[in-house]
Amino acid sequence: TVIPGYMRTKAFEAGGWKAPFFLISSPKKSAQIIKKIIKSKKEIVYINFFWRIIMMIINFIPKKIYKKLKF
Repeated sequence: TVIPGYMRTKAFEAGGWKAPFFLISSPKKSAQIIKKIIKSKKEIVYINFFWRIIMMIINFIPKKIYKKLKF
């Protein structure tokens, strides 16, 4: 499973969406990372390292508390 996060594409920019620069990956960089990952045979891969940190924090939140949060 590849989790790329936000990608800097024409559609993203045309949509007028805003995201912090450290959450956005370029398609070229993402393709290079995916190429390396295919050889390593990992199951879950985050293209942008920051997303790994975000998901790790979310996974530590107990389920009862997470359900009460309004994301």
